[in-house]
Amino acid sequence: MRILWIATKSPYPPIDGGRLLMLHTLQALAAMGHQIWLVAPFDPAVADRGQCVAGLLAACRPVLVSSRRRGRLAAAVRSVIERLPVSVALHRAADVRREVERLLDTESIDVVHVEQIQAFAQCAPALERSLPVVLRAQNVESDLWRGMARTRAPVAALWNLEARRLALWEAAAIRRATRTIALSAHDVGRLSELAGGSSIIRVAAPFPAVLPRGTADFDGSPALILLANMSWGPNRDGAVWFLRALWPELSRLLPGAVLHHCGGRRPPPRAERLRWHGPLTRAEHAFPAGDGIAIVPLRVASGVRMRILEAWARGTPVVATPAAAVGLDATPGRELAVGENASELAKAIEIIHGDPERRAAMVDHARERLRAHHDPEAMARQLSAVYADALTASS
Repeated sequence: MRILWIATKSPYPPIDGGRLLMLHTLQALAAMGHQIWLVAPFDPAVADRGQCVAGLLAACRPVLVSSRRRGRLAAAVRSVIERLPVSVALHRAADVRREVERLLDTESIDVVHVEQIQAFAQCAPALERSLPVVLRAQNVESDLWRGMARTRAPVAALWNLEARRLALWEAAAIRRATRTIALSAHDVGRLSELAGGSSIIRVAAPFPAVLPRGTADFDGSPALILLANMSWGPNRDGAVWFLRALWPELSRLLPGAVLHHCGGRRPPPRAERLRWHGPLTRAEHAFPAGDGIAIVPLRVASGVRMRILEAWARGTPVVATPAAAVGLDATPGRELAVGENASELAKAIEIIHGDPERRAAMVDHARERLRAHHDPEAMARQLSAVYADALTASS
């Protein structure tokens, strides 16, 4: 099948969960023989274009459009003029849409895949040509904004306004798309509710069950790894909350622990026994070569945490907040440990760190879950069936 894939960013380098999801999906679809053109904006300030293209060639034909994302103020002005949610205006790019039109005019495209709700505005040329459009929602954007509003009292009204506008945008996009995909059962229910009962298809995030161990030599007993790309609002909120509200008490309860923050271009708030390792260039740099425990302390979440899946695959046990575990359908204490406050997190960390057999069992159970529910080949078959169904429905 010949697929035009529209995204808001290049999947390579996979420096955040959204890129990681796209890259594994594209690789799995390519392995099945699909021919894919990827159109996405590319910011030269983020990565080297040549390296990005080289990293994608085995999975797709990348068309990366040089485009610096507009600032939030400019996006806010445009959102008022065009009556768009701010986050949609932030990602809307005329150059990307022109490339979509060019490819639709020059290639025989069967199906158009739109990755994330913010990219839906770029697929207008496909809708105008009555081509089948499959929308994959990585999360429920309006729920994220509504959740963030609860943590930001001074600007809660503005965040709730954006949540309402996004909910209307999500509902309209789902109704216009031929088929819509969500990653979790929770998101299936929420998106269907937003769109007045529209049918949403669940296809879990593809991820290999085993990846090589990380390469990082982290100190600490235990070494705790805070996986948080600070460019994503919920990550930033969770990391700052963890460092300010939980880490002081947690570090007192675990006097030998050292916290390693991986990700983000700006240093996190200062804290005792905190090591900041800056932005990631390669994923394996965020995971330990030896023992370590990944910490995922989100207060607001939707979709599936791809870094948890990666920690599982790389043999690193995970301790997460309840919000971070949403969408995984994992059993607390089996595939991962869950804690909501400093004492609960400390207890979970102590149990994992002090019991190598339990730690090994947790990793084994997590990898079993990856094989059973996230197998890339199985997920690619499910996606292919959705594409075929969309093509038939549009005939």
